[in-house]
Amino acid sequence: MPESPSGGTGAAVVAGASWTALSRVGLQVFSAISLIVLAQYVKPREYGLAAMAQVVTGFAGLFRDIGASAAIIRQKQSDDDLLSSIYWLTLAMSFCVTAACFLTAPFAARFFNEPALPPILQALSLCFVITAAPSVQGALMQRNFQFARIAAVELLAGAAGLVSAVVCAVLGAGVWSIVAGTLTNVTLASILFFSLSPWR
Repeated sequence: MPESPSGGTGAAVVAGASWTALSRVGLQVFSAISLIVLAQYVKPREYGLAAMAQVVTGFAGLFRDIGASAAIIRQKQSDDDLLSSIYWLTLAMSFCVTAACFLTAPFAARFFNEPALPPILQALSLCFVITAAPSVQGALMQRNFQFARIAAVELLAGAAGLVSAVVCAVLGAGVWSIVAGTLTNVTLASILFFSLSPWR
């Protein structure tokens, strides 16, 4: 007996929730391992520098989020012209936010009274551009209920980021091991989203 459309959609939602939960659990495990291992090599002050940079990038990210991905997910179909416009708009906004972080990094350093903060903040702000590059591809995967692929990308990228951070920490990179892990994570995720999605 053929499955009804609503039943198929319901099954897809349940499967999607399962894959999403698996990804979240896996990423939490990676995060815990990273915290335990890096605590042996990264000084508390260096952790504090990374946290300060993340506060600034977190605030800056509010201005980058224009709801484009959500708009793609809500639409059943989108023509290439619209997707292309969303892609370039998101990328442009991300470049602007990254540029703002570069320019305001010295002021953030004065605010937190940490002269070592600017290069860390500037490096982490590159994540805005890197994650914007495959934003349309990721949104299309969500719309098409390809949550298994999304979970695989997140877990592979998370594992690579963990390995990168740990290796750099063991080699004495200090706070830059956290930066390296973050950049490795988002870069690999972007590459994988591009590779797995047919949209260009």
